[in-house]
Amino acid sequence: MSGESSNGRPPAIDESRTSLRVKTPDGAPFDFGGSSTWNVVLPRDLSLDLSVTINGGQSRITLAGANVSSFKIDANAGSVDLDLRDVASVGDATIDVNFGSATLRLPNRSLSASLSVNAGSAALCVPAGAGLRVKLDSAAASNDFASHGLVETNGAWQTPGYATSTVRLDLRADVNAGSLALDPTRQCAG
Repeated sequence: MSGESSNGRPPAIDESRTSLRVKTPDGAPFDFGGSSTWNVVLPRDLSLDLSVTINGGQSRITLAGANVSSFKIDANAGSVDLDLRDVASVGDATIDVNFGSATLRLPNRSLSASLSVNAGSAALCVPAGAGLRVKLDSAAASNDFASHGLVETNGAWQTPGYATSTVRLDLRADVNAGSLALDPTRQCAG
């Protein structure tokens, strides 16, 4: 692990044989001294249960080659860019965005996930040829699914041919005073 903060202090690290916790240098939910940059490299040969909380910051999480049995991400007044494109395997997934934004680069393998967006936005980057199904519960929310060819069927938006797709991305989304965007160029280009 490597990192730096505006005052030069390293993050607070609690580790054991089965867990790793990384916090701001003083253990607070925010780095009041400025910004911090932390790079954490996790083992690829183990199955990981991953839980990440972002409070008022920006995070880029790349899980290339990782075997992730479950993950939970909470982004509060912050932004998260989650890259699952090259994940080796992935199980249960939960992403909560509150007063923030998320870019979700979905894997080219089947996935079932829950997404909650409250007063925020989420961009869904879908691999070419993958089938997408979004069971959407929303209030004062917007999406652009119809303009991307998704069809609303039995209370869910899905790509034509979803049922016969080799890769099926099945999302349950709860969006309140927020938005979901499918493959926006700015967020998904990179």
